[in-house]
Amino acid sequence: MELNQAEFDEKVLKAKKPVVVEIWGLRCSFCEKLDPIFKEAASEMGETASFYQLLANDNIELSRKLKVMGVPMMLFYIHGVLIAKMKGLKSKKQILSQLEKMKNYTPKEAEKNKYKTILKRLLGK
Repeated sequence: MELNQAEFDEKVLKAKKPVVVEIWGLRCSFCEKLDPIFKEAASEMGETASFYQLLANDNIELSRKLKVMGVPMMLFYIHGVLIAKMKGLKSKKQILSQLEKMKNYTPKEAEKNKYKTILKRLLGK
Protein backbone atom coordinates (compact mmCIF):
# COMPACT_ATOMS: atom_id res chain seq x y z
CA MET A 1 0.00 0.00 0.00
CA GLU A 2 2.99 2.32 0.46
CA LEU A 3 4.10 4.08 -2.70
CA ASN A 4 7.26 5.96 -3.59
CA GLN A 5 8.44 8.13 -6.44
CA ALA A 6 10.16 5.26 -8.27
CA GLU A 7 6.92 3.23 -8.37
CA PHE A 8 4.51 6.06 -9.21
CA ASP A 9 4.45 5.74 -13.01
CA GLU A 10 4.09 1.96 -12.98
CA LYS A 11 1.51 1.63 -10.19
CA VAL A 12 -0.53 4.77 -10.85
CA LEU A 13 -0.14 6.09 -14.39
CA LYS A 14 -0.04 2.66 -16.07
CA ALA A 15 -2.73 1.04 -13.90
CA LYS A 16 -5.61 -0.76 -15.60
CA LYS A 17 -8.10 0.13 -12.86
CA PRO A 18 -8.91 3.23 -10.79
CA VAL A 19 -6.22 4.35 -8.35
CA VAL A 20 -6.47 6.47 -5.22
CA VAL A 21 -3.27 7.96 -3.82
CA GLU A 22 -3.37 9.39 -0.32
CA ILE A 23 -0.55 11.85 0.28
CA TRP A 24 0.18 12.25 3.96
CA GLY A 25 2.73 13.82 6.26
CA LEU A 26 4.45 13.03 9.51
CA ARG A 27 2.90 14.52 12.64
CA CYS A 28 -0.29 15.41 10.75
CA SER A 29 -3.33 14.84 12.97
CA PHE A 30 -5.78 14.90 10.04
CA CYS A 31 -3.63 12.31 8.25
CA GLU A 32 -3.80 10.08 11.32
CA LYS A 33 -7.60 10.42 11.39
CA LEU A 34 -7.89 9.71 7.65
CA ASP A 35 -5.70 6.58 7.77
CA PRO A 36 -8.34 4.10 9.08
CA ILE A 37 -11.02 5.63 6.82
CA PHE A 38 -8.75 5.27 3.77
CA LYS A 39 -7.89 1.67 4.67
CA GLU A 40 -11.56 0.80 5.21
CA ALA A 41 -12.45 2.23 1.79
CA ALA A 42 -9.59 0.24 0.25
CA SER A 43 -10.83 -2.93 1.90
CA GLU A 44 -14.38 -2.33 0.74
CA MET A 45 -13.33 -1.74 -2.89
CA GLY A 46 -11.29 -4.95 -2.96
CA GLU A 47 -9.82 -5.61 -6.37
CA THR A 48 -11.84 -2.97 -8.26
CA ALA A 49 -9.46 -0.13 -7.37
CA SER A 50 -5.91 0.28 -6.08
CA PHE A 51 -5.16 2.35 -2.99
CA TYR A 52 -1.71 3.71 -2.18
CA GLN A 53 -0.23 5.96 0.48
CA LEU A 54 2.61 8.34 -0.35
CA LEU A 55 4.59 9.99 2.44
CA ALA A 56 5.17 13.56 1.29
CA ASN A 57 8.21 13.99 3.57
CA ASP A 58 10.05 11.16 1.78
CA ASN A 59 8.90 12.07 -1.74
CA ILE A 60 9.35 15.83 -1.91
CA GLU A 61 10.13 16.02 -5.63
CA LEU A 62 7.05 14.00 -6.58
CA SER A 63 4.87 15.97 -4.14
CA ARG A 64 5.96 19.19 -5.86
CA LYS A 65 5.31 17.71 -9.29
CA LEU A 66 1.81 16.72 -8.16
CA LYS A 67 1.28 20.26 -6.78
CA VAL A 68 0.57 19.09 -3.25
CA MET A 69 -0.04 22.21 -1.18
CA GLY A 70 -1.09 20.46 2.00
CA VAL A 71 -1.84 17.09 3.55
CA PRO A 72 -3.81 14.97 3.64
CA MET A 73 -4.67 14.97 -0.03
CA MET A 74 -6.16 12.22 -2.16
CA LEU A 75 -5.62 11.96 -5.90
CA PHE A 76 -7.99 9.89 -8.05
CA TYR A 77 -6.66 8.45 -11.32
CA ILE A 78 -8.02 6.27 -14.09
CA HIS A 79 -6.21 5.40 -17.34
CA GLY A 80 -3.28 7.48 -16.06
CA VAL A 81 -5.41 10.63 -15.93
CA LEU A 82 -5.91 12.66 -12.77
CA ILE A 83 -9.67 13.01 -12.35
CA ALA A 84 -10.03 14.56 -8.89
CA LYS A 85 -8.15 15.95 -5.90
CA MET A 86 -9.64 15.85 -2.41
CA LYS A 87 -7.96 17.94 0.24
CA GLY A 88 -8.37 17.43 3.97
CA LEU A 89 -10.20 14.85 6.02
CA LYS A 90 -12.89 13.03 4.03
CA SER A 91 -15.41 10.32 4.83
CA LYS A 92 -15.42 6.82 3.39
CA LYS A 93 -18.66 7.76 1.62
CA GLN A 94 -16.94 10.71 -0.13
CA ILE A 95 -14.04 8.52 -1.25
CA LEU A 96 -16.28 5.75 -2.57
CA SER A 97 -18.61 8.25 -4.25
CA GLN A 98 -15.73 9.72 -6.25
CA LEU A 99 -14.62 6.24 -7.30
CA GLU A 100 -18.16 5.33 -8.29
CA LYS A 101 -18.38 8.40 -10.59
CA MET A 102 -15.22 7.51 -12.47
CA LYS A 103 -14.87 3.72 -12.29
CA ASN A 104 -16.31 3.04 -15.76
CA TYR A 105 -14.64 5.90 -17.61
CA THR A 106 -13.15 5.00 -20.95
CA PRO A 107 -9.78 6.61 -21.76
CA LYS A 108 -11.66 9.26 -23.79
CA GLU A 109 -14.04 10.01 -20.93
CA ALA A 110 -11.13 10.20 -18.51
CA GLU A 111 -9.41 12.77 -20.69
CA LYS A 112 -12.65 14.75 -21.02
CA ASN A 113 -13.11 14.74 -17.21
CA LYS A 114 -9.47 15.45 -16.40
CA TYR A 115 -8.88 17.47 -13.23
CA LYS A 116 -8.49 21.19 -13.81
CA THR A 117 -7.45 23.81 -11.31
CA ILE A 118 -9.96 26.50 -10.42
CA LEU A 119 -8.03 29.00 -12.55
CA LYS A 120 -8.15 26.71 -15.60
CA ARG A 121 -11.87 26.09 -15.05
CA LEU A 122 -12.56 29.85 -14.83
CA LEU A 123 -10.50 30.60 -17.94
CA GLY A 124 -11.96 27.64 -19.84
CA LYS A 125 -8.62 25.97 -20.52
